[in-house]
Amino acid sequence: MRATVCGTVLVVLSLCVGHGARAQEPTSREERELAGHHFMPSGRLPDPFVTTHARFRTAGGMADGFQATFEVPGADSTRVTSGDIGFFGLDFEYQQNLFERASARLSLEGNARVGVDNASVLSSGLSSTYGVELEGKYRVLRYTKTVLTAHAIFAQKSLFGLNPLQFAEGIVEDGYDDDDTIVIEDNLSRIVLGPGMAWAPRPWLGFTGHALVGPADPFNDVGDDTAFRWAITGDVDFKPLVGFPIGIMGAFDYDSLPEVDNDFVEGVNSYTFQAAYTGRDEFSIGLEIIHSDVKQSDLLDDFGSTLVSLNSRYYF
Repeated sequence: MRATVCGTVLVVLSLCVGHGARAQEPTSREERELAGHHFMPSGRLPDPFVTTHARFRTAGGMADGFQATFEVPGADSTRVTSGDIGFFGLDFEYQQNLFERASARLSLEGNARVGVDNASVLSSGLSSTYGVELEGKYRVLRYTKTVLTAHAIFAQKSLFGLNPLQFAEGIVEDGYDDDDTIVIEDNLSRIVLGPGMAWAPRPWLGFTGHALVGPADPFNDVGDDTAFRWAITGDVDFKPLVGFPIGIMGAFDYDSLPEVDNDFVEGVNSYTFQAAYTGRDEFSIGLEIIHSDVKQSDLLDDFGSTLVSLNSRYYF
């Protein structure tokens, strides 16, 4: 229901702010320009433009207040341990414009997570997530100030790591057997579909949004689930205003089924700030800071994470 409402709102808004005449067919480099505004791309959020580009991203950060529960041996009680976690990630993507109105994107991603103190090393261990994401886009309409695009995204990820707390609990509960392993391996897949749009009311101001929903098979889950993602961004380019080639972007997004070990995480609200260089139409580089409030499974308290990434994108 939420996905349907958000998708309907995006479509209605795009039609309302279209202002009549359709824009001429743009070249790939002109795709991200509406009404003289060049939209600043995010390193982690999809955009509604069917460009041809290559993107590189390097990211690192910390999460504080991570908690995990465990049973106390010999006592009928549960305790909670907490600590900090470090993150590191790399990804590369290439998107190709197809027939002027569509595009296909391939993204290769790798992320690592490790506890940085005794409590978090014990409870969360060390893990890495890696895999591929494929996206198809089709531009439904394009006006002078507005674009509406249909998205279909398929993700296939693998998880590999060490979980000493789970290993110890299995031994304490019923002794060591072949089912007790310190190594964890699992796979995740999901397909989400929905509309995305962009609107540029001024040459220095632009907004984008998307609402995506679809089936998913998450990590450590015996059945299928539903993934729901939505986001809204706004960016200001100071180049048309004062001639200074710097822009800023703010965003909010929600992911009901993040691509992490869902024994611990079941929903993420994220706030993004980016400062980017806007001096060249064919090139963008930006520093992105993402703060996320992470809902933990079976716990009342959320924990926060902060990720800093350097994103570069070249448009062909």
